[in-house]
Amino acid sequence: MRDTLASYTAEKQSLLQAQLEVQKKKDAEYFKFIDGEVYNRDMKFVMEPHDNIPDPAFKEFVINRKREICAQHGWPCSL
Repeated sequence: MRDTLASYTAEKQSLLQAQLEVQKKKDAEYFKFIDGEVYNRDMKFVMEPHDNIPDPAFKEFVINRKREICAQHGWPCSL
């Protein structure tokens, strides 16, 4: 009985470890995907023209945000 219980416990631990490794790989792929999406979103925001914004305060906010994004990603910024 003890041998059976020890064998079951070892098998259960092995299965849980394998499941944990699979979950870690899934999480890593998901976070890589999310990072790519954030990068794409930031690139799109920076590339959109801001000349058509009529409100000077909001226009300044957009320009400052673009500067922050460029600095965050290490992109050149001429704003």
